[in-house]
Amino acid sequence: MKTISNLSIFLIGIFLLGCQQDYYEGQAESEKQITKKQIENNTVTLNAEALNIAYPLAPVRSMEYYNNRLYISELSDKDSIVVIIDLKNERKAGYLIQQGDGPGELSFADEISVHDDYLCLVDPYKYRIYTHPVENNRNIIWNPDKLNVIQLRDVFADNLIFIGGEIFTTYYAAEEVARFTRMDASGNLQSYIGELPSHPDSANIDKRITNMIFTVKYAVKPDDERFVLAYEYEDRMEIYDHKANLLYSLKGPDFFHPEFALNDRKNGTVMIRGKTRKSCIKVYATLEEIWTLYSGEVIYPLEEGTENNSHLSDKIFVFDWEGNFIRAYQLDLPVYNFCLDTQNKLIYAVSEENDNNIIKFRY
Repeated sequence: MKTISNLSIFLIGIFLLGCQQDYYEGQAESEKQITKKQIENNTVTLNAEALNIAYPLAPVRSMEYYNNRLYISELSDKDSIVVIIDLKNERKAGYLIQQGDGPGELSFADEISVHDDYLCLVDPYKYRIYTHPVENNRNIIWNPDKLNVIQLRDVFADNLIFIGGEIFTTYYAAEEVARFTRMDASGNLQSYIGELPSHPDSANIDKRITNMIFTVKYAVKPDDERFVLAYEYEDRMEIYDHKANLLYSLKGPDFFHPEFALNDRKNGTVMIRGKTRKSCIKVYATLEEIWTLYSGEVIYPLEEGTENNSHLSDKIFVFDWEGNFIRAYQLDLPVYNFCLDTQNKLIYAVSEENDNNIIKFRY
């Protein structure tokens, strides 16, 4: 009996070891590390083509391609303007939204996207989500009678993520710190979801800059099955399902963390920069892929008088929805915003070459 008992214990140990190995393999599968060698071996160089649009473009906050038109939210002295660019004729074709339009008026239009047959955009000043049905192969319109407006309440939020009828916000400062809050259709807080990623110097991070440390940009898969968070100051992306369950974490290629600090003065608190780097400038989602405009540059150089170009980049990395690196594009002109025409395989982007201009790349 003793021999049988020892054998049983041995077999149980082997079984548990196997389970543990499977567990660790599963964990390893969920965290992907992108290497510089992967990028170097799978990079395609693209050349910019200018668009001859006479309309003087202000700095662009958000842009979306749909049915041979660009819908662009500009940072101008007239907030809430979404201008329409007709790409077929290369001209301004009016406005989707203008300040003072009455019902459905925005103070500012941000995060413009089309997914699940809806145009979605956010008014970050008023914590509102706007959704409007989109007809296939029809120009997008803005009809207050068809507009759905969701007003968030009692929550401090950065991003407002609307996916499959669910509302999540990336969230930092309250009684409980979490990766998301989950809201109901009336904008009321329901629950906290997930944890913020670890930081190697978390014990010394001043709580007043937690919102800077974990700032992200996001993009929703057009079929509403998944979404991605791309970190602005950390070399990381995260892929979630439509219920905000973390599926994959992507790190690399430079593996850096934010290094913000604070300098307290008598008249207030001043942010100290000079070490931390810009990571993601823009992220864009298609049905098959995730596209990320990646910087990697120091936000403000340590040397005084040098130019800060961390908000510009000539590198786009492409991943699938399982977090696998596919390819990279090297642009011959740096840009700070972009969107895709996947049918004609065109990248539309905004450069600062001779002021703000729309350019395109064939991929």
